[in-house]
Amino acid sequence: MKNDVSIVLSGEAGQGIRTVELLLNKTLKNSGYNVFSTTELMSRVRGGNNTTEIRVSNKRIEAYIDKIDILIVLSKNAIFRIENRLTRDTIIIGQDNFIEEKYKNGHYKIKDVAISSLAKEVGDLIYSNVITYGLLSGIFDINLNLIKESITRHFSTKGKEITDNNINAVIKGYEKGKELKLGIQVEKDEKIKNQVLL
Repeated sequence: MKNDVSIVLSGEAGQGIRTVELLLNKTLKNSGYNVFSTTELMSRVRGGNNTTEIRVSNKRIEAYIDKIDILIVLSKNAIFRIENRLTRDTIIIGQDNFIEEKYKNGHYKIKDVAISSLAKEVGDLIYSNVITYGLLSGIFDINLNLIKESITRHFSTKGKEITDNNINAVIKGYEKGKELKLGIQVEKDEKIKNQVLL
């Protein structure tokens, strides 16, 4: 069991990374985890990727950490700017064609997950962010009903069809996350559930 896990999402502007961060932070906190997140936005004109780090811990945390335990790659060229934060224990999750060959040399644990293909199965690429949210929720073995409730709340103003599609997307991602069997476990603190997330 780990005391602290650092998740980094790296992708282009407009891929819904902020939505993943908002949903996952609330769900992790409501599941009894201490959570801290930070976002780095790069200039789209310069071709930069945006990154969000979400730390999950058994104790209170108030800063980012340099290492990456789980890297979610959502687009091409999403790794090079943060490669100095990778370790031999880093798990890189993403579509095979988004992960450059130099990272497939055996130094890192690569998990080929075609997030955009899963999103298309639900209906459209727009669901990639919710697939990602489900994927990470499955990795942390969060209660599926809690996840579905968060999706329903988040998309309640969008209508039943969009909400239902997002629920289907989160379930698809969740099942894929469980399938990976990464064994990520962080000790929970039930008192966290009653605290306010800032």
